[in-house]
Amino acid sequence: MKKYLAFFLLFLFILNISWAQTQEKRFATLTFLKGKVFVKRAGSEIFTPAKLNMALFSGDRIWVQDNSYAIITFSDKSTLKLSANTQLDIVELSKEEDKEKSIFKLWLGKIWATVERIIKPGERVEIQTPTAVAGVRGTSWVMSVGEDGSTTVNTIIGVVILVAGEIEKNISEGIQISVNPDGTLGEEKPFNIQEYIKELEKEIEKVEEVIKEELKEAKEVTPEEMEKMKPETKTQLLKNEAVYGVESRDGDMFMKFSFTPELNFNVVKLGLELSLLTNGQGTTLFELGFRYGEVNLPSFGLRYGVVDNYNLGYGLIANRYSTNQLDSILLRIGSPQKMGLNLLIPSPYKLKLVWDPNRGIVSELSENPITTYGMRVFYRPLSKLELGVNAMADLDATYTKQQLIVGADAGYFITKDIIAYASFAQRIIHNGVNLSEDPNVASENGIIAGIQAKFLGFINAEIQLRSVSDNFTLGYFDAFYEKNKAKDRLSEITPATKRINGILVGINSRIMNIAELLILYESYQDLLPSLHGELAVRIGPRINGLVIYEQKDIPLGPFSFITENTKMYGQVQYPIAQNVDMIIKVLRTFDSQGNPIDYYTLDTKIYF
Repeated sequence: MKKYLAFFLLFLFILNISWAQTQEKRFATLTFLKGKVFVKRAGSEIFTPAKLNMALFSGDRIWVQDNSYAIITFSDKSTLKLSANTQLDIVELSKEEDKEKSIFKLWLGKIWATVERIIKPGERVEIQTPTAVAGVRGTSWVMSVGEDGSTTVNTIIGVVILVAGEIEKNISEGIQISVNPDGTLGEEKPFNIQEYIKELEKEIEKVEEVIKEELKEAKEVTPEEMEKMKPETKTQLLKNEAVYGVESRDGDMFMKFSFTPELNFNVVKLGLELSLLTNGQGTTLFELGFRYGEVNLPSFGLRYGVVDNYNLGYGLIANRYSTNQLDSILLRIGSPQKMGLNLLIPSPYKLKLVWDPNRGIVSELSENPITTYGMRVFYRPLSKLELGVNAMADLDATYTKQQLIVGADAGYFITKDIIAYASFAQRIIHNGVNLSEDPNVASENGIIAGIQAKFLGFINAEIQLRSVSDNFTLGYFDAFYEKNKAKDRLSEITPATKRINGILVGINSRIMNIAELLILYESYQDLLPSLHGELAVRIGPRINGLVIYEQKDIPLGPFSFITENTKMYGQVQYPIAQNVDMIIKVLRTFDSQGNPIDYYTLDTKIYF
């Protein structure tokens, strides 16, 4: 218990530092509102109506709707004027010693920025958009983002430094420039500053008189009142959820209630799980365990917990690998822009504190069956070129389940949104047979070459050419590897007889941070193709849905959505009370006659 006490005191110390840092953060003030203006606080997914003289902090988002207008004012009297139909994120407002940093992200709409002081060396004032970044040397400029993701900058006073892709330009007074949705620069055009300002004033002419009247009536806000307007630290520090359902243990069925607090200490995050279980026959257990722990620093990262979507070799070695609700450790060392080492290390044990009516509080170590390791070492000799070495191994004590795959890859960033890559992988050990005992293993390898591109600001496309031995499994360590291993469904080794060439085409699109669509199509010579599609919709933090459609071995001839190789999955989460959500999951497969076979689960989540 002394170890746990020391651990708790350490986190209290970190919490104290975190709170001290929070007190020094800068803020801005909404000095004018007209119409429908909403604010979403950092860490929340809910927009609430904005209020006059409301304090705004890093991580907040402002949404100015149709026929509305807002002004954000800073302590030095600099302003951001937000036109109708504008969404703006306050990415960072900070101050270190006497140097201030002000970073914003304009998703949609138009803002008129006015800086009322000289920017000191080492300070930053910049506005990001989906396609460009504008850094300020000037004192007044207008920036807008269209619905197609294009960006337009008009410099009114001074100079604006515009970065789009790998290109940096200085935009002088009286010059307008646009950035296309694909990130390329348009032509520079001169404009009449006075006429342009008159056009801006016409846009807000309907509300100008109201602005003057409301500013006259706006009262001064004291520092003490402003402090009260800050978001509650508890909201940022602690998030509570609970789930109840059933769980099978050692042949007994238990009712389970889990309380899962999440603590956020800036660079350190901790997820806990407190569970109450009872079988209705006199056995009651209380358990406390770590759900995850996370450390995020620029050159060091550490995460303990469940691993999902782990990839190596552009999906050739590991493709969305999952530890299947069991714990592993992800370790990151180095700089993503230059070099680094990433490791996947299985946790040997899962630690829990258990209260048993007969034994009291005892620490319980359960062995973790995960024995899979992953590694990636990468280096960037050039800013656009990345070279990597990968390895993934399952060092199970049962030799018939050992696996080791090694490989190398190279990626070249043609532009910020286009990357061409190639990857090679070789399976070294399979079923405990080494190369000297079975030379056929040496023929198990795969090669892929592809290109990924992002266009229009929200569509990602990929095409990949593949060539593999007919006994090599692409993405061998996939999302189902651990489940297949537990059921003894890992593929056996067979001698390679030929190479198979194929193609993968994929498209992924995110629409207004609400919906995301993914479609993948694979086809190989002499083999039937497959199709995978996902549609995820998130209307809010508590209303979301997911639909997955998958069909393997699509027969030749007219396409049929329903075959015995079709799998469909649906998940819906929605609130049934103020603090209670229902989660429904349905998996549907089909028999050879096309009759559906359904599996249902029902979960309940409670928020505190």
